[in-house]
Amino acid sequence: MKFTGPNGGSIFLPAACFSWYPDYAGSLGDYWSSTLYERYPHDARGLSFDYKGGVSADGSYGRHYGLTVRPVR
Repeated sequence: MKFTGPNGGSIFLPAACFSWYPDYAGSLGDYWSSTLYERYPHDARGLSFDYKGGVSADGSYGRHYGLTVRPVR
């Protein structure tokens, strides 16, 4: 999925779902952010999307799940 910011910059994130759902590889994308979840600091905030274009940026995921990381500067 390609995400474009208000400044016109964009980033492409492949549909790389986390290891608990390998059957959905190529259909779902789950990525970690660098922000820890305030209520449970052992979790991190994440971004999820699906092949239908649904996007959620308010999830939290245990850091043991193995979500994808896309480093950017």
